[in-house]
Amino acid sequence: GQRYDVLWNALEPGQWLIHCHINHHTTNNNVETDGAGGLTMIINVTE
Repeated sequence: GQRYDVLWNALEPGQWLIHCHINHHTTNNNVETDGAGGLTMIINVTE
């Protein structure tokens, strides 16, 4: 597989959604109707 390191600087507080754009990476058991899962997360940034 491949691995990427991402450097990210939040300039504003809030909830930020980080996700992958490859469908089978962001679904539950590769079933899109089961909702989001996998490579999806929310980062909560406070001041």
